[in-house]
Amino acid sequence: MTSGEAGISGITVDSLIADYNAQQGRFERTNEQNLAMTQDQLRSQLDGVKSQAEGRINSVQKAAKPSFLPYAIGIASTGLDAYSDSLKRKK
Repeated sequence: MTSGEAGISGITVDSLIADYNAQQGRFERTNEQNLAMTQDQLRSQLDGVKSQAEGRINSVQKAAKPSFLPYAIGIASTGLDAYSDSLKRKK
């Protein structure tokens, strides 16, 4: 049975189809807009997380390069002590 046989005019069917298509179009557009906003929000959150991580990394005090000077002073001091001891023993 077609719409004509049921006594429904073609204008009514056409308007129902147009209304359905309009609703579907609004639904799809709303979903696309929601997806775009969600993606933008996630990108912004990612930028925030990156900035926070960078700030934490930069706040950590960097280690100083090792210096040979304390070791050289220690070796020289030990050498002088040994030399002084050897002089005392010879007396």
